[in-house]
Amino acid sequence: MIPDHERMMFNRIWSDLFSEVNQRHKIVDEELSLSHMTDSVRIVLNKAFTNTELLDEHIAIKAKEYDMIHMSVLKSWRKHFVKGVFALMAERPGYSVLMKSDRSEMVLYGVQSFIGCIRNQVSEMPHCFETTLLPFHNRIIYNATIHSHGKTQDQEKKHLTRFFKATEEYFKVATTLPVVPFLLLKSLDGKFEEFE
Repeated sequence: MIPDHERMMFNRIWSDLFSEVNQRHKIVDEELSLSHMTDSVRIVLNKAFTNTELLDEHIAIKAKEYDMIHMSVLKSWRKHFVKGVFALMAERPGYSVLMKSDRSEMVLYGVQSFIGCIRNQVSEMPHCFETTLLPFHNRIIYNATIHSHGKTQDQEKKHLTRFFKATEEYFKVATTLPVVPFLLLKSLDGKFEEFE
């Protein structure tokens, strides 16, 4: 469980990011707030983590307002975020296990949530959705928005499950960002198979 003081810190940095970027750049035509979460928040955050100049601008503005701890969190987001479509593959004590749904890397991410486990937000596993993973106090969190890619087809589920099992056999779950895959390697015995 993430402590309340860290949850409050995240909420401040995160809400400042989406509300102030939207105020400056008019990405959506509505006022955004934590108390009124809409798809517009996801749209603004997606834009900020796609066009990193928006993040750089936000960091420069916040340098005058934030203390050193808040600034280090915001700068770590800019430097180490991982954006993409992920597949929720498992729930483990303390985190959800995600991997890139395109199977482009053999990395399993142990992701914590401020609002309960990710499994409670999706209909099935594996389930593919778009989000951004962020470093936060020696853990990985996600940006609190999930854009579902609909029901995962049976054939894709089989491929994802097979890739997940192979990755899990050789690699530990990453629980911090940035990820250094070699350091997660469990063993050099055996060979990796090719996956479709």
